[in-house]
Amino acid sequence: MITNKYRKLLGILCFIIAGLLFFNLIIGLLTNGNLAEYFYSKGSFSKTEFLLKNKYILEDKLCKIGKCKENKVKPALQDLVNFYYSQRDYDSIITLYKKHIENNEINLLPTRIKSHDSKRLKFIAYTELAYFYLANKQYNETKKSLDKVFNLIQKYPDFKELEFLPYSILANYYININKLDDAIKATGKTAFKYKNVEQKYIEYINLAKIYYKKNMPKMAEYYIQLAYFNLPDFLYLTPFNALLETNNIYGKILEKDGKLDAARVRFHSSKLLSEYINFQYDFRNICSIYFLSQIDEKLKNEIFQQEYEELSELTKTLTIFKNRNQKERYERLKTLCSFSEYGL
Repeated sequence: MITNKYRKLLGILCFIIAGLLFFNLIIGLLTNGNLAEYFYSKGSFSKTEFLLKNKYILEDKLCKIGKCKENKVKPALQDLVNFYYSQRDYDSIITLYKKHIENNEINLLPTRIKSHDSKRLKFIAYTELAYFYLANKQYNETKKSLDKVFNLIQKYPDFKELEFLPYSILANYYININKLDDAIKATGKTAFKYKNVEQKYIEYINLAKIYYKKNMPKMAEYYIQLAYFNLPDFLYLTPFNALLETNNIYGKILEKDGKLDAARVRFHSSKLLSEYINFQYDFRNICSIYFLSQIDEKLKNEIFQQEYEELSELTKTLTIFKNRNQKERYERLKTLCSFSEYGL
């Protein structure tokens, strides 16, 4: 009797485990069939997250039993990180990065630069982690991650070719904590050293942000114009994103200089571009509408209310706005839209 009882329990347990594995397999297959992408396009972000998380869990289990290829980024992990980034859910990205760094699985992270050198990968992973901490307003953690990166540069001098990335993040760190002279010094550390178009663009953008915060709109406008000059060649790296971001920063500079109508034109052009390329749920588009609504409120345009309601519709399904009412979501945008994208 006891033997049969344990056999039954074992059978039930095996059935449950098999069922869970089968369920995860089905989820993984469905996700590969672009179902997650379909739900994302419809603004069903909870369903998108559910599918991508289950695909990631399945992939993680396969890796643990040796079915994960060495030196290959996990596709599900990359999809999940990209999803969380689109939602500006930096907490979840940081959790994933920390988990794989602690498990010595840095080679599987979707880092911007790929390498077979484990030390170089660690350098890149900590650089990107600093970026996400900065975006999440965790300034102490940002500095700790950057300190690890600069220690690696001291230890391995050949990493200096990559120092542009952490110095750009350091500049933005100083901008955020209002140490603007230190931000200028950090920006100057690698300015145009490698004559890379992307690097020139980011240097100019950083300087525009610094002088904007220094209440020197003329100088800020000078550097934003230089950023636009380098923009056409930069677009092939990040299609449209750089243009949307540059328009938004320029619009804020014009607003500070009291040129509200000109600022409105910049924000409105980003909104139209986003509609043209179907960037409806992209955060740069959401921020463009947010800035536009602020201008229209100042100008006492009736369209402000329509933009306010449009923002409510766009944000209410985003995962970071769960359980927040319309007013709370609008207030939260003020913080989220204050962080500029181009640290990386």
